[in-house]
Amino acid sequence: GAIKIAEALLPLIEETNRAPFYTMLATWYYETGDRELAMVSLITSLALDPSYSLSKLIERVFVAGAPEAMFASMRGELHPKVSKEIFADPELVIA
Repeated sequence: GAIKIAEALLPLIEETNRAPFYTMLATWYYETGDRELAMVSLITSLALDPSYSLSKLIERVFVAGAPEAMFASMRGELHPKVSKEIFADPELVIA
């Protein structure tokens, strides 16, 4: 599903623009119970863009040990913000 699509898109996206995708992947991995891969994805996102506010929020949620099930609800609430970040630059080209 969505995880496979995001994983496939990553190599096509300029590295400096990957933080939102890694953050989304982190939440999906966490939701499916793969906390190790979730943390790796989140750390990668923060390394690419330490100021990316959504990654900082997700980091706090992970550290607090939030239940996996809450991410479906969070995803619905945050979807508009993530979409805005990803599509903020209409000139962004996937190479």
